[in-house]
Amino acid sequence: ALDIRRPGVALSYLHTRNAAANSFCWAPPGSEYANHVMVGLEDGTTVMWDVQMLAQSSMLKASPRYAFDAGEAVQSVVWDQRSTDSIAIATGSSIQVVPI
Repeated sequence: ALDIRRPGVALSYLHTRNAAANSFCWAPPGSEYANHVMVGLEDGTTVMWDVQMLAQSSMLKASPRYAFDAGEAVQSVVWDQRSTDSIAIATGSSIQVVPI
């Protein structure tokens, strides 16, 4: 996350083990998951972090609040704008709609 009051200075670091991050999306504003980010990884995992909690703590590494294994590399993640309790995960061969 980037603090716009101090451009170029990271508020926190979200470590994704040894897999590259292919896609990410922020939760819809005003939802129960406000300040959360969902990240799709090359190893097939989709993870969610509460960025505000990370920024307020002194933790350099934290476990994600949610994790899902799509079975193959995640190409894209999209948060449902109408019903914030699900996400869509696109891989090379499928699109999965997954409840959080």
